[in-house]
Amino acid sequence: MCCDGTGYSRSEIDGECPDCGEETVDGDAYEQCGYSPTECKTCGWSPCDQSC
Repeated sequence: MCCDGTGYSRSEIDGECPDCGEETVDGDAYEQCGYSPTECKTCGWSPCDQSC
């Protein structure tokens, strides 16, 4: 799997991004992927699209 781990655990999720709806921890996306072509400007979320 190509998604980069953020180091957060699911129990740390404390919010939701108002722009893309993804789960966040202190405003940062819980799940991130450095290889995805899309990114949310608010939380930094780059959804894993399995392209790699």
